[in-house]
Amino acid sequence: MRNTVLLALAAFGLAAALAGTPAPTQAAGVLIAAFGALVGALLVIFTDELGTLFDDGAPRTSRRVRGSAP
Repeated sequence: MRNTVLLALAAFGLAAALAGTPAPTQAAGVLIAAFGALVGALLVIFTDELGTLFDDGAPRTSRRVRGSAP
């Protein structure tokens, strides 16, 4: 459901951007925004792989680590 809504919003934004004849500065803004959206989407898609990349292999616990008592 979420992906469908996001896809519809993206299609609506693309249609709105392409509806008029943009000036060169507007076209550059659209390209910059599209690139930013692409980078953000790739980060969301590959979140698990990024977590694995930075994983140090140490076991994780659900308890908080507390400092040792003197």
